[in-house]
Amino acid sequence: MVRFAAPLAVVSDRLLAEAGSLEAIDDHSCRYVSAPDAWEWRAIAVALVGVPYTIEGPPELIASSRELAARMARATEGG
Repeated sequence: MVRFAAPLAVVSDRLLAEAGSLEAIDDHSCRYVSAPDAWEWRAIAVALVGVPYTIEGPPELIASSRELAARMARATEGG
């Protein structure tokens, strides 16, 4: 689950949610829920939405996001 700090209308324009569901929490935030899938792909997809977000779970999505962030940081070292 991923909680976005943006309205549902903003996120739905930026996230193809075919592999899950997007639901409003309130006027200023929404949640994306999806079934187990390719966690790296999911980590990239939610990051590309371009608004602040929090990964609430599962642990596999958290771990994939951390690994991708570290890999991207290493790719920019020395450049």
